[in-house]
Amino acid sequence: MANIYDVGDLITLSATFKNNAGTLTDPTTVIFRIKDPSGTITSPTPSHDSVGAYHYDLSITLAGTYWYHWEGTGVCQDAEEAYFTVRKSQTV
Repeated sequence: MANIYDVGDLITLSATFKNNAGTLTDPTTVIFRIKDPSGTITSPTPSHDSVGAYHYDLSITLAGTYWYHWEGTGVCQDAEEAYFTVRKSQTV
């Protein structure tokens, strides 16, 4: 089940990349995309935390469903896509 957040939340989206042996590895290139509920797709630059570990802090401004996609290319090829839902406030 997808995570549910509220407008105004700051959430952390993270990814880890591992080679075929299961060892954390930095891809040659990391591609990160977010599609917000309006359909706008952005490609922000994620932070590199440590070998194979990346994150991006996203400030939620719209209610609806967000999709995000991580992709590593080159020496560590891997991809993951997921989504989460944002509730509209019932009191604002």
